[in-house]
Amino acid sequence: MKILQAVWKATEVERYGFREWWTNGSGGELRFIGWGLLVIGMPVVLIGLVAFFVYAIFR
Repeated sequence: MKILQAVWKATEVERYGFREWWTNGSGGELRFIGWGLLVIGMPVVLIGLVAFFVYAIFR
């Protein structure tokens, strides 16, 4: 958890600048949240697919 907090702090300025740029349009905050979920979700989905194919081939 400490490592995650350190990474979060380190990227704070960059993240804030990105959010300012991203939220200029209307409904930007929702878009930002959706983008964050996508960034978190995509690797999980890809790892799941790879694991499934490895399991299917080697079972």
